[in-house]
Amino acid sequence: MNGRPTNPQSLAPSASSDALKPPLDPPANLFLDLVTAVRKHLLLALAVSTCVTLAALAIALSQTKIYRASATIQIDPSPPRPLGESVETVSEMGSGSWWSAQEYYNTQNKIITSKRIAELVVRDLGLHRDAGFMNNTIGGTHSSPTPPTPDDAVRVLRSRMNAVQIKESRLFEVTFEDADPARATRVLSAIVSAYMNNNLDTAAESTTNAVDWLSDQLEALRKELSESELALHRFKLDNRITSVNLDDQTSTLQSEIRQIVQARAEVRAEIQKASARLNEIRSISPEDPTSIPESQLLKSAQMGPLRADYQRVLRERNALLGAGKGENHPLVQAQTAQIEILVRAIRKELANIQAGAERELAALKHQEAGLSGLLSAAEKKALELNLLQIEYARLARTKENNEKLFGLVLERTKEAGLTKMLRVNNIQIVDQPATNPMPVKPRVGMILAAGGLMGLMLGFLSALLRERLDRTIKASADLETRFDLTVLGSIPTVEALALRNKKGEKESDPAHVHLSVATDPRSAVAEDVRAIRTNLLFMSPDRPFRRLLVTSPGPAEGKTTVTACLGVAMAQTGHRVLLVDCDLRRPRLSTLFENRGPSSTLSETLIHPATLDLDSLATGVPGLSLLPAGPPPPNPTELLHSAALRELLERLDGAFDVLLLDTPPLIVTDAAVLSSVVDATIVVVREGRTEYPAITRALRTLRDVNARIAGAVFNATSHNRKGYGYYGYGYAPYAPIAGDEKAESS
Repeated sequence: MNGRPTNPQSLAPSASSDALKPPLDPPANLFLDLVTAVRKHLLLALAVSTCVTLAALAIALSQTKIYRASATIQIDPSPPRPLGESVETVSEMGSGSWWSAQEYYNTQNKIITSKRIAELVVRDLGLHRDAGFMNNTIGGTHSSPTPPTPDDAVRVLRSRMNAVQIKESRLFEVTFEDADPARATRVLSAIVSAYMNNNLDTAAESTTNAVDWLSDQLEALRKELSESELALHRFKLDNRITSVNLDDQTSTLQSEIRQIVQARAEVRAEIQKASARLNEIRSISPEDPTSIPESQLLKSAQMGPLRADYQRVLRERNALLGAGKGENHPLVQAQTAQIEILVRAIRKELANIQAGAERELAALKHQEAGLSGLLSAAEKKALELNLLQIEYARLARTKENNEKLFGLVLERTKEAGLTKMLRVNNIQIVDQPATNPMPVKPRVGMILAAGGLMGLMLGFLSALLRERLDRTIKASADLETRFDLTVLGSIPTVEALALRNKKGEKESDPAHVHLSVATDPRSAVAEDVRAIRTNLLFMSPDRPFRRLLVTSPGPAEGKTTVTACLGVAMAQTGHRVLLVDCDLRRPRLSTLFENRGPSSTLSETLIHPATLDLDSLATGVPGLSLLPAGPPPPNPTELLHSAALRELLERLDGAFDVLLLDTPPLIVTDAAVLSSVVDATIVVVREGRTEYPAITRALRTLRDVNARIAGAVFNATSHNRKGYGYYGYGYAPYAPIAGDEKAESS
């Protein structure tokens, strides 16, 4: 083969796509990530959890033991009433309704823990002078340069006392916590006593104030009552009001008014009749006596006979005239004279009747005026009586109200005086203050449990954070999804395997991993390396790779071990394989093959090509040779980039079937320089060590020089697999027989 092939195509993207595919994050699964992180960093999680738990235990044990004293008291919202239910107390100690009782209980709860009760306890016990109480220790002295004040002691006392109502009862549990059990009992007893005495003192003070106030009001009401009684008496005296009720006088006056109104109405009716009769009389014509009505209208005894005589004489005169006697006849003239006398008599009588009717009408009108005067006088008297009645009612009402108020205050004053002499308390002690011998703080079990739980959480979070901050590759699938790189296979870590030699003994030296491919063909390492070999052969079956370069993104990623293992696996197929240690900076390939004699080296051969001795390159593995690096030259990059290297590779192509070049990591340019003279490049990536940015830089370096990348080997994997293979097709872990290896070679 002359030089590097002219068609450097790879399964990886071509050099024309200069930019790498951006890394893609796998689908997020926090639970799986957490499990994976804990499994990988189990020691870190256990260490953090243990440290946090021990710290919690140390904190719990270092805290001062706190003891709790408790007492149970009963608060009755309806206190006993020795004076009877009808006698009400001045200061209410409770209430009968349920809602008011709840409000009363809440109020008493606040009073128990109030500043006032705390001040009474501090003053009685002198707690501000007790250093142990202030520091919550057993004994001791004040640590502050200034002595604490009673207000400081009150704040400390209130912070350590509590009162809780027992559900569905009238009982309250009062507690106090302190480092000294005896002091806790003593302080709690003082708290309960101060609360009960305060309850009695409050009630007594309220009753005393009420009695004093009622006494003052009673004297003022007595004076007001006397003044109202005197005012009522003076009013009766001034207005000559007897003991007869004013309502009776009002009724009599109203009866008189009704009678006067009725009489006036009757007179007015008579006036109407008299006026009508007078008008009728005035309408009678005196010239025609025959037109005068009957005597019922005229009410005259003389008018009837006169009218009858007039009619009789008139008939007689008319009869004489009818008999043919003339006007001048003495009989006729006598009758005429008599008629004139009668007419004059009738006119005079009619005038008398009219005058009488007028006098009668005038009398009736005078009578009506008199009745109207009486009515006006009666109405005026009624109004005056009404005003008297209003004033009298006002004075009487004032006197009555003063009497009632005076009686009420007098009764209440007597009841308050009796209540003042009684000292009835609605608070009773059910359980005397006592201290539990077991401390309530610190709660070692709870703190330890919380510390353990927090330790587990912090341990898991530490493992997850360590895993998230770890930028190294974790799975071979990332090489395909993130970098579009073919995975040739995976090799498990040496520590994860029990390597055995031919005698069945465990082998722990990592330098013998490559030998296990030959000595223990059934091992997982041998199976994985054969899978990689097979993938390389099937990648280019028409033009098999003869020159393969093995490199890695960084140091200590196993590229030398992978080169040796791959060389042994290819030699097993009957190929003549030469391992070339091109790492002139830190050569290590020769250390993997022991018991070798002096041989030619790469650095010497490049300088003096005639010194190359192919027979000296043999190793202990059949078909496998090794060209070590030799002494490190001062200019390794220039030496590897020289024409001498190309001539040497062409010379070696004629002597060997496959050349495997072990090069430095891609952090230097040696591997990039050599990638132009090989058929394909293999990138070794180590699980948990190689970082994603390093892989990105390494692939960019290779693609910048148009290197053909065959794929990547995922080295030192810690996962358990049943088989490995190209594109996911697995191979069972069995050892191929020699015939199979030869068939694979063909």
